[in-house]
Amino acid sequence: VEVQWIPKDWDSEIASGQLDFVLTFGKTDFKNIDRLHLRDYQAVIVAGKSHPLAGRETVTIEELNSACFCCNSAPHSLTHTLLDSGCVSRFSPRITFQGRAVSDMLRLIRAGNHLGIMVKEHLPVDDEYVVLPVQDFDAKMPFYLYWNKNSQNPLLISIRKNILEFYQKLS
Repeated sequence: VEVQWIPKDWDSEIASGQLDFVLTFGKTDFKNIDRLHLRDYQAVIVAGKSHPLAGRETVTIEELNSACFCCNSAPHSLTHTLLDSGCVSRFSPRITFQGRAVSDMLRLIRAGNHLGIMVKEHLPVDDEYVVLPVQDFDAKMPFYLYWNKNSQNPLLISIRKNILEFYQKLS
């Protein structure tokens, strides 16, 4: 069994049988891939404490649109999925850095040069980060488990069930 967290070409890898499962916010149009909605996560805008917007009581979408953002380069990353969904109107951030590693994003955010879009529940416990109080920004992102629907392996079916039960128990 191979499980990956948002590989670059995850849908073609599952469709061709190279991967058994993928956990991602992304969506696919492949016909031989099935999915389970595990839960919704709250996306937030994160800044380093030295960022000019970090001390504000409220931040507008317009102010976000003129700030520099960083994100993961994966096409199904949280940032790209959020922007493709259009669930936050008028939000079109300037992405000036795209990297593969989350550690690169966190370094840029911590330095106060960039903002980032992150899952509220996955934020690192660190005094260097601030969640910005953005007006009219309520971005709930669906999180899915994907697999090849042609796979009838009993072990994989059992693992899918265990993953679903794990997520159902989360508060």
